[in-house]
Amino acid sequence: VMGQHGKSMGAGEVSIYLLALMCLLPVCFAGMAFPVPESTYAQDMFRKINPAIEWDPTNFLVDLSGPYTLCKYSDHYGPINVYEVSKDGGSSIGGYIETIKSSGHTVTKAGKDIRVVIAGWIKKNPFKDQIREAKLFGCSIQPSCPNGRSVIGCLFSPKFQGNQPRPTNPGPIVKQKALAFTSDQYELAAKVTQKRWDRSHLLENLSGYETDCDMINQRYHDFADAKAMASKRGIKVIGKFGSAPLKGDTTEAVSKIIRSWNLVNAKMVGCSAIPDCTIFEKEMTTVVSCIFSL
Repeated sequence: VMGQHGKSMGAGEVSIYLLALMCLLPVCFAGMAFPVPESTYAQDMFRKINPAIEWDPTNFLVDLSGPYTLCKYSDHYGPINVYEVSKDGGSSIGGYIETIKSSGHTVTKAGKDIRVVIAGWIKKNPFKDQIREAKLFGCSIQPSCPNGRSVIGCLFSPKFQGNQPRPTNPGPIVKQKALAFTSDQYELAAKVTQKRWDRSHLLENLSGYETDCDMINQRYHDFADAKAMASKRGIKVIGKFGSAPLKGDTTEAVSKIIRSWNLVNAKMVGCSAIPDCTIFEKEMTTVVSCIFSL
């Protein structure tokens, strides 16, 4: 693959480049895990204020950080809500985001952005307090968002429980957007629906046009936008949707929703979710929609 100015791009650079292109779509794919040199750098920096902290050797926090590191947060600074718990089920997880003007979509330039952001976290709150509290962490980057910024996100376990200051730049209030499924969730969806997960992510992105918190109160949804866009590609699709109370892990709510559906006679499936719709002041509801290709 050729990059800018005709230079050949390595495999890692191709991955970062494709990820940047994907972020122009309505459901931006999950962020990419830090390259190895940057994960080592982050651990070394964080150990300056917490010698016991380490990059999650199981990659649980690394993989989980991806779906939270999205271009929708490209105007955000500080803590984000994380609804999953640690792999052992015993610890809450803290999530933090910072954005930076993107240096570019190659691995080298993404690494530069990561290092600038991470170096600052050990010097300022709310990041510093969380780093001091945590035992494990994992991070991802979403490079070259449409607004020209890169998003760096890290998850920490356990979560810092002290009084955290409000984000200094929380960004505008926008309509909640659908998130891509995690790897565990799309494996679950494929197993329960007995359909092959669409690895091209087309169906996943089509579902992103449709998934909306308003679905909580809907009994019928025609998936008109998804059907029209699929038709232009010569594909026939149908959609399913549902909602369930969020009572802990998002994947549990996703499972409950998908298992409530009748089986569909289709070839492949792709889904998206909004984990934290609010219908009453203190009640969170997860909404899922899936698109099936016929």
